[in-house]
Amino acid sequence: MRIPGLREEVEECFSKSERRKIELLYIVNKYFYVVGLVVGIPLGILAQSIEFLIVLVLGISAFCYFWIDIYLLKKDSIFFNSVGHSKQEIFDKYYANEISRQLSLRMTTPQALVSQSCMTLEERQAEFKRLRAKELESEFYRSDWRYFVAQVIHYD
Repeated sequence: MRIPGLREEVEECFSKSERRKIELLYIVNKYFYVVGLVVGIPLGILAQSIEFLIVLVLGISAFCYFWIDIYLLKKDSIFFNSVGHSKQEIFDKYYANEISRQLSLRMTTPQALVSQSCMTLEERQAEFKRLRAKELESEFYRSDWRYFVAQVIHYD
C-alpha cells in the first residue's frame, strides 16, 4: 500500500545510489540462501567435496544474511535518528489517521451504535478518545520497524 509522502521523506535522507543499494540488499536478504547456493556450489564442485560444499553454502548464506541485516538496520537507524523522522513522528504522521478511521468505522456499526445508544455525545467522544489512545499505543508497539527504510523503498 503506497503511503503518500513517506517515500519522499526516505528519499531525502539517502542518495539515489544508496537507495538502489538498500533495495538490492533487501532483496538479496530475502533470498540469502540463493546467494549461498550460487556461490557455494561452484566452489564446492571445484573442491570435489560434498562436506566442503555444504559448509561453504551454509557459511556464505549465514554471512550474507547477517552482514546485510547489520547494513539495513544501520540505514534504519540513520533515518530514525534524523530530524523529524523518529519512529513516533513517522507513526503519528502516516499511520495514526488510518487507525483512527478504522476505529471510527468499528464504532459506527449498527451493533456499536445500539450499545452506545444510552451514552451522551460527550461520553461517546470520551470513549472514542480513550479507545483511540489505547489502539494507537498498541499498534505502535506491535509495528515491526525492522528494515523500515528498505521496505518503503522497495514496496512504495
